[in-house]
Formats: sequence, C-alpha cells, structure tokens
Amino acid sequence: MTHRMEHLITQMKEDYDDLMIIDHKEYVKLFQFLKIKCYKKGEILKSHDELELVSRYIFKGDIAEYEYRAKKFYCRKVFSAPDTACDFESYRSEETSNITLKAFTDVQVGELQKSDEFSVIEYIPVFAKLALRINHRIAKIDRQWKRLHWLEKKEAYNTLQKLCPVFNQLQVAEISAILNIPERSVFRIRKELANEFRSFK
Repeated sequence: MTHRMEHLITQMKEDYDDLMIIDHKEYVKLFQFLKIKCYKKGEILKSHDELELVSRYIFKGDIAEYEYRAKKFYCRKVFSAPDTACDFESYRSEETSNITLKAFTDVQVGELQKSDEFSVIEYIPVFAKLALRINHRIAKIDRQWKRLHWLEKKEAYNTLQKLCPVFNQLQVAEISAILNIPERSVFRIRKELANEFRSFK
C-alpha cells in the first residue's frame, strides 16, 4: 500500500473514530471499494440530468450543491471536508433530480458506488453500525443548512459564516441563493455588520 493511501485511511479513521472506533485493518478492507478521485475547481461531479449513483467522502476541498431551476443554477449548500457529498434525493429515490454537484475548490474524494453498499456490509459487518451513525451525522449537517431559512436574516448570515469554511469565497449571488433572500438584503446585512464592527472598535 502506498504512503498516500495509508495517509487517507488514517485521515478517514481519525474522523470516524469520533462516531465509533473501528480497527485500522477494517478501513484497509473498505478502501478496496473506494475510488480515490481528484476534481479541479469548477468541474461537475454530478449533473442535474443524471442519476446519483455515488456517495463521496471528502478528504480535501469543497463541493457546492446547485439547484437547476428555470434554466438557472442556484447555490443551495457547500459540502466541506470531511462531509459526505451526494445528491441524496436522487440517490434514495433512484430518480433524477434538479441537483448539480460541482467542485467549489480543487477537491479529493473517496467515491463509493451505491451498488457496492451491500457488499461492503457483507464483507465488513462492523461498518453497518458505523454507516448508521454516519447517516445521523449527515442528517444533522443537512438540518443545520435547512435551518438557515427559518432564522432571522442577519442571524442566518452569521450562522452561514460559521457553517461554511469557504464562506469568504462565496459570491453575493450564492449567499443570496443559500439564504433564500434578495441580493440587496445581503449587501444591507454586510453594511450593518460593518457599521456594528466599527462602533464596537
């Protein structure tokens, strides 16, 4: 096994140890099913007219989720390492959705084919329990993003800053789409926050 692969196994194990401790050798088995891939910033990982057949563990970088509506793309969330990036709606329903996943920065992922899920559980039974906990973590992160729509605008903006590691790289149009508020509201919030910061100093 290469040093690079060993490093990725250790990285994933350290992350998932927070959820459940599993022996290193079980991760070595898991990596037989994972395809390690790198995507350049701007590259499309999954288009809105494709079925989602893969879940992606992010080792490095960020992946943006865009909703395709009325011939336009609207940013809805950003998956960052060590999230799992996937068009979950299409993945579960086995139908196409209007979601496109695009590399927001250069990204390195471990891809698991949906068709291999049962093989993984049969070959490495201990991963069944971990998979359940991973799904809970995914659901919790998803709730945090959805909750942005229910918060007061300025609080939603501040919460997004904490939630998204690449917040400073987001365009105003992307922040506007994520928070579901007009672009002028984003500019107004920024101005208010800047004034508050100045008066605080």
